[in-house]
Amino acid sequence: MIAQSIGGNRISINLGKNDRHFLFINLTIRQIYQSLEIENKKGFSDYTKMELAQMFFNTNKQYPVLKVRVQPYEGYIAPTENIIHDGSTEESNASDISFTVRGNFNISKLKI
Repeated sequence: MIAQSIGGNRISINLGKNDRHFLFINLTIRQIYQSLEIENKKGFSDYTKMELAQMFFNTNKQYPVLKVRVQPYEGYIAPTENIIHDGSTEESNASDISFTVRGNFNISKLKI
């Protein structure tokens, strides 16, 4: 499933010497909100992304976190404003260097 982003996307490129990892779950923030069964549930926009993530993981401790390896000079594009995510440099022995751009990106064909 590809999440529709309400806040743009992120392009991140690993410029370091070691692998980085993109960690995320396969639900949008709205899907997480909809899955929560809470007494006196407030409206979607009344919660921060962090509050929804904490409530979700408190009730879904075994929910799988996906881990994608990003080797040096590889990158990824993700709707990071609309998903729970993090980056990891676990087991790295060199400085972490990355290039990140956020925005609304479109794919267009190159006309030659």
